Parts: sequence; C-alpha cells; structure tokens
Amino acid sequence: MIPWWLFSLNICFFFQVDVIVNSTNTALDLKKGFVSSLILKEGGQELQDEVKKKYGRGIGYGKIAATPFKSTASQTIFHGALYERSNSRKPSRKA
Repeated sequence: MIPWWLFSLNICFFFQVDVIVNSTNTALDLKKGFVSSLILKEGGQELQDEVKKKYGRGIGYGKIAATPFKSTASQTIFHGALYERSNSRKPSRKA
C-alpha cells in the first residue's frame, strides 16, 4: 500500500496504470476531495470541462463515470460516487 503522504507529492502520477479510480461526489466536482484535487491539478481545467460535458447532471450514488485522461500515468479515470458515511461506525446505506 502506498502511504497517503506520497500522493501529496503527486508521486502517484509516476506510475503507469491502466486506470485511475477516484471516489468523488455526485456532482463530479474535482475541486472537492483530496484525490480529486490531485487529479484536477494534473489534468487541468480541461479535465473538469470534459467531465461536465459528458456528465452535466452528475451521477448517482453507486454509479461510475469514465473520462479520458491525457497523462503519462493513465488513459482513463473511473470516478465513483460513493454513499456518504454517517458519523457512526456503520455505513449510512449499503452499496
């Protein structure tokens, strides 16, 4: 497992992978969330514009959005909108 602090150095973009998986919100706002913001920093506003063009209304919980990614790390990103957790230790909804 890669330590979380390596992601803050964008070292995750030094690896070549088939796909990058990103948990995000239903609006697919890449400015929100730690990994989303790193992906946005790497892909630029062009990536956010592509997401909005393909998924203008966002996606529902439990759904996946696939977007192209012009990066040396990967050609595709899968954005998944996960169910939100409550403050208790139990998930608020079953996936």
